Amino acid sequence: MARFKKVLIIITEIIIVVTALFLALVIFVIKPDKENYVFDISNQVFVSEVIPNIVWLIVFFVILVVCLYFLRKKDEVVDSLPKVFLIVASVLLLIMQIVLVYTTYFSVGNDAGIVATGAEYFADGIFDEFYNQRYYQYAPNNLYIYAIYIIVFKIASIININANLILAVISALLANVSVLLSGLCVWEITRKRCYVYFTYVIGALLFALQAWIVVPYTDSLSIVFPILTLYIYLKMRDWKGNVILKWLIISIVPLLTYSLKALNVIIIIAILISAFLHREDGLKKVLMSIAGVVLAFFIGLLIHLCVEKAVNITPDDDMKLDISWYLLLGSNYNTYGQFNFNDYNLIFSYDEKEERDSKAFECVRNRIADMGVLGLARHWVNESHIFYNDPTFGWGVADYTFEDIPIREGELSQFIRDIYYPSPGYGFVMNNQTEGYGNNYWLYVYFRQILWIPILSLMLFYFVFNRNKEIIAGILSLTFVGVFIFSMIFETSSRLLISYLPIFTVTSVIGLRDLVDLLREKTRKLIYEHTKKGKQ
Repeated sequence: MARFKKVLIIITEIIIVVTALFLALVIFVIKPDKENYVFDISNQVFVSEVIPNIVWLIVFFVILVVCLYFLRKKDEVVDSLPKVFLIVASVLLLIMQIVLVYTTYFSVGNDAGIVATGAEYFADGIFDEFYNQRYYQYAPNNLYIYAIYIIVFKIASIININANLILAVISALLANVSVLLSGLCVWEITRKRCYVYFTYVIGALLFALQAWIVVPYTDSLSIVFPILTLYIYLKMRDWKGNVILKWLIISIVPLLTYSLKALNVIIIIAILISAFLHREDGLKKVLMSIAGVVLAFFIGLLIHLCVEKAVNITPDDDMKLDISWYLLLGSNYNTYGQFNFNDYNLIFSYDEKEERDSKAFECVRNRIADMGVLGLARHWVNESHIFYNDPTFGWGVADYTFEDIPIREGELSQFIRDIYYPSPGYGFVMNNQTEGYGNNYWLYVYFRQILWIPILSLMLFYFVFNRNKEIIAGILSLTFVGVFIFSMIFETSSRLLISYLPIFTVTSVIGLRDLVDLLREKTRKLIYEHTKKGKQ
């Protein structure tokens, strides 16, 4: 068994390194291919298109300065958390989030708008065949968010506050908690306060104050679950209690929220694989661990059935869009794997589920055959640009994102909307929906791109440097590989990355620590050798 595990670790390390190097080439070397891009409702602006060489140099100079700062700083491991900092920072961040939410929130369109409309109908005692029934037979993954919306709309009607504002505040709170959990995870791994501080700053800028927090959809509402799962594991990894209960607690969050967002399970899969490869557990303990995970799965399934009953949804498997639909979207090389109405119309030209699945799989096979090996590689390059090379994470590229923008008078509101609302040239939403705003949106785009480059660089360094050497490295690296594979095979949309931004933030900070440690070791070695030569 030990030899088998060693072989598996080598295989996973090869996969991790190849994936990281592939993504590094895509982001930093290969230009995005837009000449063959026929998707007419997206105009994402990638890092490599707007960041001139001088800015790249500035970014990497900043990384160097940060590394030098940590090299000079005392690097002592301490026992106490910086609790005062975490409390004060969380409160200040929440105040900034509420200001941002209040000045920029709006009624959304697309699927989130459909869910909101259905929830409003349900809360008012109105039944609509599409909004309150048929839509969720097509998209049962939105059932949880529908239930959440219903509760919020009922509360909003009682206290007479805009439900969209309440939902946006909830989204902001979840992002705030995710920053805190990110810092706590870094603390559990490093036991060094300086990296906790750094995590908090990066997390606040990257995902707690991003524009997407005002759109309380599955992406922003799921942001807390992967990082919460990681934190629970870190706290319970050495727990000596009942093994079944231990793994039930570790796996319950992602398996319970799988119906909210399928990507949530990637973190628990990575934890299970890494734990299997790096822990010397006997067969009995392994079986008990599996039993705990299976129990969590059935609890999640039971709760899903209860939610269906509570919101009065009758499932219809013949109408459900399942894995074949997402594979079909992911294989569309003309739209780089994104949602498109050509595939949508193709699927819904068939009434029976078996016919839809058969046609979808046939179309996927034909597309792969047409592309060939090199064509598939190029398709993955294009999908990677869509998924990883847009640090606004698709903000403003979807049609009808803005349905209704409440009027907010005052210079502060105008100032914030000028930065956060998309303007012509940066996305599809550039019509009269945001007319009068977005004059300084380029600042938002450039800032996020400059922020994203060092985060992504440190993250990729971590994957290549650590691979699957030990259990924490295995969890973080395999999570990255899992998200990458998901984005390459199924529907591609950069906003899907949002729920894993806290995990990636933790990874980049740990990568910074490893880079600093490496530089410190090399520096000490050079000093020692220079001193030794001087004595000779």
